[in-house]
Amino acid sequence: MYLGEMINEMQHLEFKIMQLEQLFFKVAKSDSEKANEIIKKLFDHIDKYRSYLILINKLNNEKEITIGDSKINLANAVLLKKTLKHKIELLNRLIVDDTSYTDVQSLIENRDKFYLEYKTIATELESFEWRTKID
Repeated sequence: MYLGEMINEMQHLEFKIMQLEQLFFKVAKSDSEKANEIIKKLFDHIDKYRSYLILINKLNNEKEITIGDSKINLANAVLLKKTLKHKIELLNRLIVDDTSYTDVQSLIENRDKFYLEYKTIATELESFEWRTKID
């Protein structure tokens, strides 16, 4: 399995866990047998998710990627990507919503600069995810 597949599987598991939790609380009071089946599946999915998370955390701290001329471990690259995404989203909201800010051009330039950094990191991370095999 490739790391990218595992990440996709984790996202799918998160969705399934959320659905099973909702279903559990809907049927818990009216059908204890069905509630027991759901909770068993829920715990199995949570355990599988945790196992994937442990493997990914291990990889994130052990492996490095190259971005431009710099080497950075995966954990820091993921944090940088999330931080840049947050900055971009904030600037987008300021550009659209905050009409009192007079230097909109500066906001746009900063957003575009952050986007280029984000795209570079995101592309390298995605490439790494789909070339890295997990045993």
